[in-house]
Amino acid sequence: MKNVFIILIIIIPTVLYAQNNSPYRSLKLDNNQVIYQQTFGCDSVYSENIKKMLSTFVPTIRNLKDYHLEGDVITGTLSGSYVDYKKYGAKWGNTAAFLNHPFSANVNFQWKDGKYRATATSIVFHTAGLGDMDATNLFSKGRQAKDWNSNAIIIRAGEYLEQYLTDLFTAKQTENW
Repeated sequence: MKNVFIILIIIIPTVLYAQNNSPYRSLKLDNNQVIYQQTFGCDSVYSENIKKMLSTFVPTIRNLKDYHLEGDVITGTLSGSYVDYKKYGAKWGNTAAFLNHPFSANVNFQWKDGKYRATATSIVFHTAGLGDMDATNLFSKGRQAKDWNSNAIIIRAGEYLEQYLTDLFTAKQTENW
C-alpha cells in the first residue's frame, strides 16, 4: 500500500506538469514557434462550397497579399496589419508597446466538409527603433518555445492578437454558399 502511495505521489505531479496550460485558445506552441491556428465551423456545407466561399472571402481580408490557391490550401502573406486592441477594450497606456506597430505573418487556409482552418505562422511585429520582434520570443519563454511567458501584459497582448486574427479570418456566411 505504501508503494502505491509513493508511486502516485511521483506520477501525479509529473502528469499535471506535462499538461499544456496555455493561456490562449488559438495561439499554440508548434515546432518551437508560436502560431495562430483556429478552426471555424460551417454547418452542413460541403468542401467544394467552402472552397468557393474562401475563394471569394480571402481576397477581402485586409492587408492579405500574394494569396493563391494550391490544391486544397490557400496561402498568402499578411503584411502591415495592426492589432485593433481598442476594439477589445484595451487602452493605449496599458498594453504592450509592440501592439502599436504593424505585424506580418504567413497565412494558410485549409478546408474539408463543414469547417475550415486558418493558420498564421512566422508572426513578426515590425517596431520602430527596436527592430523586428518575433512572436515566439514575445509570447514564450526563451528560444526553445517550450512554455508560455506568464507576464500579465504579454498574456493580454496575446489575447488581443488572437481576437484580432479570429475576427479577421471569420468568413461571413451568405446565401450564395
